[in-house]
Order: sequence, then structure tokens, then C-alpha cells
Amino acid sequence: MKKITVVESGLKFGPYDPDNLFEIEKFVKSTRQFDDIKIAEFALILQGKAPKICIVEAKSSSPHTGKPSEEFDKFIVEINSKLVNSLCLLVALCIRRHKDRYNELPRKFKSFNVGEVNFELILILRGHADEWNLKIAEQLSIKLDSQRKIWNHNLFHIKVLNDKQAIEKGYATVALK
Repeated sequence: MKKITVVESGLKFGPYDPDNLFEIEKFVKSTRQFDDIKIAEFALILQGKAPKICIVEAKSSSPHTGKPSEEFDKFIVEINSKLVNSLCLLVALCIRRHKDRYNELPRKFKSFNVGEVNFELILILRGHADEWNLKIAEQLSIKLDSQRKIWNHNLFHIKVLNDKQAIEKGYATVALK
């Protein structure tokens, strides 16, 4: 089976097994049903001790986080919306709330048990300084606190990485020129 590579915000992700990758942004753009919903790039199933679904949003720029600002607050609200909407849409599709769209899910998304999966929401910021990640992670964690409670703190994780960290941790494979 041919592997899939995703290119977004100057980063290359993959190649991934097509059964483990759901290009949720591409899916939303392919239909008018969800066209007004802010959405992340993709969802990926990773196997380990416990299965994990990563929802990835990549950005090529972000506001400097040294000082609070209206621009920074808007950025956090936008990222929160994209990640939460993606999680909710994915789960809604998996539990067949949109029966007419269920068959568009990759095979492994149809077969996992939603109740046994960990969720990891990942924001990757290209060219972002390491020290800025903490401020964004803190603010995003505050914004996502109710979601973390709903989905169980122990099974719901938030990561903010720059491109170098994403490559080191294996989420991205290369930063493009």
C-alpha cells in the first residue's frame, strides 16, 4: 500500500500508512457540509502501549509570546477552535453521527475503540523559538481545560512544538526550504 506524505506550513509529515492517517482538513474542504468549521490538518493513529490519536495543527507563523496582546489571544482562540472542532468531528464521524460520510474514514479509524484511545493535540510552529512554546502551551492548556476534563486528563495531552522539536520527536520528517 502506498504511503501518504502531508506537506503543510513548510513541513513534511510522514510518510504514513493511509489506514492510520485522516487528512481531516482535506476532508472538510471536499464537502460543503463542514465548510465553515475551523479544522486542523490531520489526525494520525499511533500504536503503542495504548492506542493514541494525534490531531496535528501546523502553522508557519505565530505571534511572539513575550507580552500579552490581542493578536496572541486571537491566535490561542483560533488554535483552540481548530483542535476541539477536529476532535469532535473525528469522534462524530467514528461513531457514525454522519452515516453518509463514515465510509470516507480510513480503515483503522473505523475499527478503534473510542473509549480506549488517548488523545494528543499537537500544535507545531515553524521557526518558533523553544522558549516561546511554554507560554503558548500554558495558554492553550487553560483554554482547553474543560475539554481535558471531559475527555479525562490522563488520556488527553497537549503539545506545542517548533519544527526542530517536531522532527526530533518524529512528528514531522523534514522542514522544507
